[in-house]
Amino acid sequence: MLQNSSFARAVTYLEPFSYHFTEPLPYSIPTLSFGTQLCTEDPPCCINGWDYFNFYAKLTCPRMLMNVTGFGHCDILNEFPGWDACNEIHFCKTDPTNDRPLYRLFVQGVVTAFMGVYLQGNSDLLKFVTTQTLMPLPLGLLEYDLNC
Repeated sequence: MLQNSSFARAVTYLEPFSYHFTEPLPYSIPTLSFGTQLCTEDPPCCINGWDYFNFYAKLTCPRMLMNVTGFGHCDILNEFPGWDACNEIHFCKTDPTNDRPLYRLFVQGVVTAFMGVYLQGNSDLLKFVTTQTLMPLPLGLLEYDLNC
């Protein structure tokens, strides 16, 4: 995958994508690295130094890093059996009080907007991934390098 930069026109990585990149990637592809606050808390679902933060650091423009506050890796899963099992066995940190249906819609919207910009050329969608006030959930981190 890493050697064939023509394989895709844009990519989205949802944590806990883990790989230990030591050098910057030798090509450029529009990339959204998406993670959650709870991913790095105990029990962690992301391996520090191998996580989406590291992946973002090794990318070149255009790239985007987004971290959603108050959610974890398992929150993307349907309640049964995925989220319930993750919560019960403490596979990753969970918060039973967060609004998981809203989070799932948020992830769908962010990925759709990002891909719409780069796969369909719809630059009007860019504001939905770069403007916090247009997002229904708070971000702990939003970084991007899109002006290549």
